[in-house]
Amino acid sequence: MDRKDKWRQKTSLESIFFNNVISDNAIKNCNRLFWLKNEHEETARIWNIEKELGFTYMSDDEGVVKSIQAMEISFVRKESFSKGG
Repeated sequence: MDRKDKWRQKTSLESIFFNNVISDNAIKNCNRLFWLKNEHEETARIWNIEKELGFTYMSDDEGVVKSIQAMEISFVRKESFSKGG
């Protein structure tokens, strides 16, 4: 394999990696936007699934939904902070 072939191979591998990074970021942004637009509905849906699984909580459904939202916000902040973002 000569120098040109090695350069082409390296460039090809870099472009594959770069395209995957863009794709990952696009997915993360899409998920974040979805959550922002549907936060309450998604949290209520999660709570309904948890109730079906047998989870209980000493509050009304709205109180539980607010607690789940607070946990999600806390988790996102910790994850963002741990990644330096």
